[in-house]
Amino acid sequence: MTERDLQVTDRGSVRTLALNRPERRNALNEHLLDRLPEELERAAGDPAVRVVVLTGRGNAFCAGGDLELMAGGVGDLEQGVERERAATLLREMPKPTVAAVNGPAAGAGFSLALAADFRLASTAARFTPGFGAVALCGDYGVSYHLPRLVGREQALRLLLLGETWDAGTALRRGLVGAVADPEHFDAEVAALADRLAALAPLAVARVKANVAFAEAADFASVLRREADGMIFLAATDDFKEGLAAFAERRFPLFRGT
Repeated sequence: MTERDLQVTDRGSVRTLALNRPERRNALNEHLLDRLPEELERAAGDPAVRVVVLTGRGNAFCAGGDLELMAGGVGDLEQGVERERAATLLREMPKPTVAAVNGPAAGAGFSLALAADFRLASTAARFTPGFGAVALCGDYGVSYHLPRLVGREQALRLLLLGETWDAGTALRRGLVGAVADPEHFDAEVAALADRLAALAPLAVARVKANVAFAEAADFASVLRREADGMIFLAATDDFKEGLAAFAERRFPLFRGT
């Protein structure tokens, strides 16, 4: 893995992972497939990092797997599961993740964007799974996330019929949460990341875990889990800071304790 393939930069408590193969539209080569989950795990465990942003350099977000590489096969099951841990980490790490979709997102790039908590798209972005065109079914959790975001029929239209959605369509159908023009895109990404970074880390982790748990749990179990979380968080220094800031009409400074 070269630094050129994946650029890791910190801006305060925001860590950005930028796929950097613009000449290949940021297609995932062997190095990226192995390094991306490693870097996501490192960010997840770094207490100095409060938000993780995934983006692409150049004019594309990610074209998916490098087809020249895939022509020789996609590896065995154990290797595939290990590499797809990138999607699990984007979804389950105890801090917010943002897919800054600066351009076309296809194949595994499409799937990775869906695994993030937030998706901000440039008006230059295009979304297409693209798996059907090469007789594949999809990976990185696309079958899980896509129907939950846009519904079963729209998911099948994308996965089977190979439809491509522009940023406006993706916004209207719930695939992304916000759209910005290229001129203001980086500033909008930074603004969202900064808002998320200012939140109380322990509460953020609980909210993410609760939402994931609630997707497959009964209502009574969700209520119990929420009550447990409220009791735990009410004993934290961040809760006291939140109360003090509210009373003093200032922004709170949460420290994750």
